[in-house]
Amino acid sequence: MSGPKTSEYTLTREARERLAQQLIMEAEKRRHTELLKLIGDELSRCKEMVKYLEQELNELETIIDNNQFDKSEFDSCKAELRRITSYIQSFTFWESDSNDALGLKESELSDTFGNARELEERINKHNEKCGRKIRGNNIASVFERARSAARAAAEKNAKDFVDEQALAEREKAYIHDSINDAMKELGYNVIGDRSFTRADGRVFKNELYKVGDGTVVNVSFSDNEKITMELGAADAVDRLPTYREAECLVEDMEVFCSKYTELERILLNKGVCSKLVHHMPATAEFAQVINVSEYSMKDTTDMYETKKRKRTVLSQKRMRKGV
Repeated sequence: MSGPKTSEYTLTREARERLAQQLIMEAEKRRHTELLKLIGDELSRCKEMVKYLEQELNELETIIDNNQFDKSEFDSCKAELRRITSYIQSFTFWESDSNDALGLKESELSDTFGNARELEERINKHNEKCGRKIRGNNIASVFERARSAARAAAEKNAKDFVDEQALAEREKAYIHDSINDAMKELGYNVIGDRSFTRADGRVFKNELYKVGDGTVVNVSFSDNEKITMELGAADAVDRLPTYREAECLVEDMEVFCSKYTELERILLNKGVCSKLVHHMPATAEFAQVINVSEYSMKDTTDMYETKKRKRTVLSQKRMRKGV
């Protein structure tokens, strides 16, 4: 016999481990995406930096030639710039690279940028000797701030791990989806839903499943992991069931009870196990009418045929008994 049921659903160890692994893979994918973006930004900044340094050296070379300064240090700067430029031009990275490989390439680009920054300082010393004004807010310092912000974001993402809260949220979603799939497998489809917050702050999500003409099962998901299933007649108003409706709803409860055992078997195969908290008997006391106008409905076909169907069933019973 089956009246309203309240259960606590949890995952088996194997199912929980699968979800944890799934979260780890997602974190790795996010890390990969962040690294690709970081490397692309770093490479673009390095290329712009090289253009800036080339311009500075070209302008400085004219001054050095005209003033007959010692060119040995200047030539060393040009050689360093050619080395940096050659590396940047030959640099490649691929989406198929592993996170470790991408991390290494990001580190190499970071070193290259550091070399370019040092080269700029050497060039500025030549600028001072030649009486050229040094830019107060040069391009290197601007790039450095952007680079630091990008690296901080990547490092934060690198620490992304599966914490208990993230796993708990994924478990709740998995249990919800598993119940929905199991109900579909039994022939019950979602026809409506709603969410509401009680005065005490607790959040509930309700879903309606059609189980027959004019009969529905309301599944209530609470934020404290408890799930309640209640069968009732469907109507668009708040009311109590008639005596005849209540009698037939008791029979529907008993039918649903036999399906509930199958429901739990399907859920267990998905790695979801239940602990029954409350299991009320199938009696007229628990017969109810569910006001579907309070839900966002997807299907109202034959939704209000309950009373007509109940009267037909009862009439047939009386005829068989000769009443």
